[in-house]
Amino acid sequence: MNPAIKETAELLRLKLLLGLVTLPEVIHWADGVIETEVNLEEELIEISLSRTVKVNEMMTLLSEVKGDFERPPVFRRLLKNLLQRLESDSSQGRKIALQLYMLSHELEECGFGTAAYALDEGFDGYCTEEHSLNQLLGFLKEFAEDKTSSPTLSNKQMPDPHD
Repeated sequence: MNPAIKETAELLRLKLLLGLVTLPEVIHWADGVIETEVNLEEELIEISLSRTVKVNEMMTLLSEVKGDFERPPVFRRLLKNLLQRLESDSSQGRKIALQLYMLSHELEECGFGTAAYALDEGFDGYCTEEHSLNQLLGFLKEFAEDKTSSPTLSNKQMPDPHD
């Protein structure tokens, strides 16, 4: 299977967890893959047909898509998306910081440090909102930048809603 499919499935799983995509958008992605790919895995067909599942069930289906991928590039794509959201609407800062907190353990495992554990604290009055936004912006800018070339991400990528 095309490694970009697995990477996109993982990215969609993370975005679904954070509420950045909807179930219909995930199903639409699977439908698009089915239309263009020759060698299909049953997991993609199952995602496409899962019109009545709950978010946690869809996240499980996305995680079951077969293939290998590198986690850091997937997280960089997610962080880039969050950076774009923050730059277009700074009022999303607190929400984004909480979303990063939800992923802080996984981010740490991927080498993004431990800052995500505390980015939301500033929005609770420990410092000014401006300082909190600057800390969040700094974190996202530092890690959304692709510092390493990933062969699977530089090759053909599958369409990704909101990327």
